Amino acid sequence: MKTMQIKVLQFPIGNRKGGRTQYVLSNWKFIDHSKFHFDFAVMDSYVSFEKEILQQGSKLYHIPRYAEDDDRSFYNYFYDIIKKEQYDIIHLHTSFWKSWTAERSAKDAGIKRIIVHAHSTGIVTGAIERKEEDLKHHWKMVSELRPDLATDYWACSCPAAKFLFGDSIPRKRVHIMPNAIEIERFSFDNEKRRRIRAELGVENRFVIGHVGRLAYPKNQGFLLRVIKKVSMENPLACLLLVGDGEEKSSLETYVEQNNLKGNVIFTGFRIDIDSILQAFDVFVLPSFFEGFPLALLEAQAAGLRCYASDSITQEANVTKNVSFLPLIEEVWVGKLLEASRQLYARENMYDIMTQAGFNIRYQIKEVEKGYRGEL
Repeated sequence: MKTMQIKVLQFPIGNRKGGRTQYVLSNWKFIDHSKFHFDFAVMDSYVSFEKEILQQGSKLYHIPRYAEDDDRSFYNYFYDIIKKEQYDIIHLHTSFWKSWTAERSAKDAGIKRIIVHAHSTGIVTGAIERKEEDLKHHWKMVSELRPDLATDYWACSCPAAKFLFGDSIPRKRVHIMPNAIEIERFSFDNEKRRRIRAELGVENRFVIGHVGRLAYPKNQGFLLRVIKKVSMENPLACLLLVGDGEEKSSLETYVEQNNLKGNVIFTGFRIDIDSILQAFDVFVLPSFFEGFPLALLEAQAAGLRCYASDSITQEANVTKNVSFLPLIEEVWVGKLLEASRQLYARENMYDIMTQAGFNIRYQIKEVEKGYRGEL
């Protein structure tokens, strides 16, 4: 007798395979497809990998209006989707609170399991000048949060849980779900390293690498100021910025105005992160805040020495190869110049990261248990 699949709607994913979206897609790749079916909903009109989703038998819904812009329209659209498709689970991936419309809609539609999943520790979207207002609104909602809003509360890290749920949700109801990855895909490969470094023209350079959306939270402007000082001491040092985003133009302007074209390379959006990490000598992540950065996990899986801002949770130091630094330019300059003078062997981190619970092939079983209500 054929087992009925558990139908899960994942909302929201993004139009590019960023951290939160990559987490969802990794789960989709490794979950038992005979027992679980994923569909997806997005707030973007375009998704770069929509064809891939549809070809694998899943559905992708484009929701035309944000709840904070038109609460009733969003509610009705979301309600109609989940009522028609009769989902067993709505998995809501949340960075910060703007409304509870998706939760209300799912509840009113009779969804048996509603999962709210915390993914960040700060305001990740919107204009910088609005962040204070948005943050104030977020904390007001946290203070008014009721445990019956959802059936399950998950988080990528303890700080992310604290940020989204505050003290309103009892700790015993929050399950920490590590942002696990396909570790072996990122393992160090010297042949890939030679190929990518040749492709980028950095064969003889000290490559400081960063992967992330070019946006305020990731703080790439800080890296540009740091590389300017590092390159004065070591002209062979270069900064490789992998990603795209709304801050790209201002970052490029800074590079132009400060004569840094020979020391900064913008690669744009890349789908071969597993390969491009091989080209780095060190990895840097000076974010103002993060939930639990996948990019930092992937860099560690590649055996890289990593430098991250001290605002990032210590839980992310899985391999003990991460140094957490204050956002003081001189500190980063000193550490990177020191690293440029030291050679180190890139070790295979598969066993260490697997034992720490960050192997998607094993962690997906915890997700499956959560979907079955067995946590």
